[in-house]
Amino acid sequence: MVMVDANQIRQVFTNIIINAEQAMLEGGNLTIRAKSRGNTVSIVFSDNGCGIPPAAIKKIFDPLFTTKARGIGLGLSVCKSILERRGGDILVESKEGRGAAFTVVLPLRKTGKCTTYTVSLPK
Repeated sequence: MVMVDANQIRQVFTNIIINAEQAMLEGGNLTIRAKSRGNTVSIVFSDNGCGIPPAAIKKIFDPLFTTKARGIGLGLSVCKSILERRGGDILVESKEGRGAAFTVVLPLRKTGKCTTYTVSLPK
């Protein structure tokens, strides 16, 4: 079980999904996988969009950094902050022109209340 605030994890996941959607201008696939390893769970969001330039990867979680014409550069830095406050992290891998993968890593807890949430995405 993972202990997270439902609204905050929804914000993290929604931000990643919206970014993936924007990276796949001509359509594409977003795959979401979850796996547990030891005392963590990883949720991997992989898309086959335009990818992220290598120079941008180094700064992608910095506040006010953006590659978008209309972005303000807070989305991924807020995601990282939310996850780090919960003992987690967010990682990125990308090949320009071939897509990106964002991995959300959260610590597993052995006790507590378990609640399932469903997030509906627009079509």
